[in-house]
Amino acid sequence: MISVKKEPKDMKEITNLGDITEAYKRAIKLVSVNWQGRELLKIPVYYSMDASSTYEKAFKDTKNYRKSFCTMVLRIIRNNRNVIYQEGEFPALNLDDIEGLYDNDLKKIGEEIIHSSDYLKRFEEEVSEETDDFFKKFYLIHKKETEKYREQMKK
Repeated sequence: MISVKKEPKDMKEITNLGDITEAYKRAIKLVSVNWQGRELLKIPVYYSMDASSTYEKAFKDTKNYRKSFCTMVLRIIRNNRNVIYQEGEFPALNLDDIEGLYDNDLKKIGEEIIHSSDYLKRFEEEVSEETDDFFKKFYLIHKKETEKYREQMKK
């Protein structure tokens, strides 16, 4: 006699959770940067509302475009490293480590963030003539993004 085991009722939920986790992993982009003088790190980048809020708070506290951007990048890394990397595969970084990255490497991370969203790409086009400073440009993009979300929340 062949015995057929019944699937647990929540098996479909587990599969859906697995699908969600896999989709999230695919959405995270890895950006190569030079760290401590050599190309070592592939920074896991996924821009979220948490990252946006972190940037906004950091700018409010520091009024510094670059430092605010670095604070946000650190948050992004901390939120995503365990999704991509196993325990101990990715170094424990602090804000000084991120601030120590070259501007070009930070810009690569920022461009990945901007190009991951049609909204942000459109805002980039709108502010592209206003400044050559990438960190100020990111601030202007973020400002437009925040204004758009606040406008939508009022509806």
